Amino acid sequence: MLKKLIMTAALVIPALGVQYAGDAGQHKAEAAEKQVSLSSNEKDLLARLVTAEAKGEPYAAQVAVATVVLNRLDSDKFPDSLKGIVYQKNEFSPVLNGSINDPATSEAKKAVDEAINFHGKGQGSLFFYNPDKTDNQWLRGKHETIKIGEHVFAK
Repeated sequence: MLKKLIMTAALVIPALGVQYAGDAGQHKAEAAEKQVSLSSNEKDLLARLVTAEAKGEPYAAQVAVATVVLNRLDSDKFPDSLKGIVYQKNEFSPVLNGSINDPATSEAKKAVDEAINFHGKGQGSLFFYNPDKTDNQWLRGKHETIKIGEHVFAK
């Protein structure tokens, strides 16, 4: 399990723009400014979103979905609370279809914790989508950072 976690981090984190520990000196101030602390209710909400948005996707995609939401907390283009981001009008299909209310999987909870641990250590994606499920040209026009499973991550 630990090997899987390390391999996932090695693949996902650089692609999302996160710096490795070796770069910590130069980015220490940035990381300190962007540390995130979520309540247990906020972690549960994020894990439920990850469960619903990344159902059937690899663990790496689940970490990346959580990372996108955390990156939005740092952006002035999105609401400034986790709840505000998740429930932003027409933003996430699980809110629209009610699957946001389904319990989070244990894997999604772990993905949220991993995303929190790496948060603020680099630039990241602000959007994700499944190209098979959307024809939104605005979203498809964003700069792709990585594709994991069926999801494209972009900024």
